[in-house]
Amino acid sequence: MDEQPRDANPSGESAAEPETGVRLRHVPLAILSASIPPDRSGQAVVLLRLLKSWDATDYCLLTSRRHEAWESASPDSGWLSGEYIFLPGFQSRAGPAPSSFGGRAVSKLRSAIALGLYLAGRTFRLVDALRRRKVRLLLACSGDPWDLPAAALASTILRIHFGVYLFDWYAYQWTGRTLRWIAQRLEPMILRKAVTVVTHSLPLQEEVARRYRIRAIHIPNPADESALSCPRPAQWPSSADRATVLFAGAIYAANDDAIQNLILAMKELSHVPLRFLVFSSQKPEWLVTAAEEGHLSLEGGVGATSVERVLQQADILFLPLTFRSSLREIVNTSVPAKMSDYLAMGRPILVHAPKAAFVSQYFRAHDCGLVVSDNDPSMLAAAIVHLLATPDFGMTLGEKARAWAHVDFDPEKSRDIFRATLCPLLT
Repeated sequence: MDEQPRDANPSGESAAEPETGVRLRHVPLAILSASIPPDRSGQAVVLLRLLKSWDATDYCLLTSRRHEAWESASPDSGWLSGEYIFLPGFQSRAGPAPSSFGGRAVSKLRSAIALGLYLAGRTFRLVDALRRRKVRLLLACSGDPWDLPAAALASTILRIHFGVYLFDWYAYQWTGRTLRWIAQRLEPMILRKAVTVVTHSLPLQEEVARRYRIRAIHIPNPADESALSCPRPAQWPSSADRATVLFAGAIYAANDDAIQNLILAMKELSHVPLRFLVFSSQKPEWLVTAAEEGHLSLEGGVGATSVERVLQQADILFLPLTFRSSLREIVNTSVPAKMSDYLAMGRPILVHAPKAAFVSQYFRAHDCGLVVSDNDPSMLAAAIVHLLATPDFGMTLGEKARAWAHVDFDPEKSRDIFRATLCPLLT
């Protein structure tokens, strides 16, 4: 359920190539992603749910992170059945520019050369893997700044179909100024080259159409099927002694300030029988400090097969997005992968995000959650008190949330759209 943009992490490690003489299986579809199952990111979980019914001979997964899928592949382990291909990044040997040779200008030139070599190395490895497997369609996912340009180049070299899956807005998901500048200039060329563009949200689909005159396909993030079918709580809150606010997912620039607001709200509510549970693979220092001070309980990340078990502990599910203006485009178009699972659980959802964020607008329009769009911990505290004081209101919010999960995030519908989008390109 963690959903986090990941900067490139070049590796000098050699690729895990098959033994000489081993005949590779030909597959029509290759998916390139910075995060793949069994990773705990939202992107990996969505790919798992979309691909779990596909035959292993129909696709392969390419990533720069090494996975040993064959050791424990099974339908309930979080692994997919397709081939996992490790593509380490090409690492440039260029060192820093000597200060006596042109200073900053030379340093920039050397950086540009190093970047070109890195992209060429990554493209070469990708071309080699795709050519040997006679791939017909390469679907590249956002999440790494260099996967999309390398995939576009590789597909051009091999003359195969090229598709893009935007799990976030590629041009704006990078916090570094240089990466964002590069991505904004590459995005138009990359998207216009693609034979199909898939988006994770309706507002991002609309932005792609407005900016580039491209008809993108929207595939809603599929909800967890076990969460959709799990029994509703007989009463709310589940315990008269203490209510539980729960957050599950990645903690990073797109939500950390909103989570800190909730910690401050919990301090204000020290007199209320309440606990804050955080399930995340990311544990920044400020979060650890808050846990040590007793303001929250900190647990590990949530695996793809344990979503229902973890979220069942919640009386209130917390959905935060940042108030930073530098990430406005991401926040306004984002649909976190956890959102569909939150809705499916049938618990009241507390949204803390800017008014213009799609998630704020969605929950207000469908009246299926309580939205706090003020960057104010006291407002969060007041919203929690209001929920706890009106149990019938909390139960109603939960019922509406699950109903909208069935309407907008049905996993079978998402899988049908995914197949209908890609299959015509595989023959």
